[in-house]
Amino acid sequence: MSVTNPTQLVEEFKKSGEFDRLRRQLLKDFRQSEGMPAFLARVEDIAKQKLASDPKLQYMPEATVTREIMQELERSHHSLCAAVFL
Repeated sequence: MSVTNPTQLVEEFKKSGEFDRLRRQLLKDFRQSEGMPAFLARVEDIAKQKLASDPKLQYMPEATVTREIMQELERSHHSLCAAVFL
């Protein structure tokens, strides 16, 4: 089968197993990188700041707290990238 468009290329890449292999390798490399401790420290800082700035979170269900912290991490993605790559 010849690939004629980007969607087919992605499908073939995934079907071959190469996508999963590459994904696992990239995750492993990231976890072993020098930037990982700084990344984790920054995630922890952001979470602590969110909890400190909104004390009512401690009385909310865990799922709600997790959602709020994840949203804060998404808003802070630039500082998270900087923690890893700078």
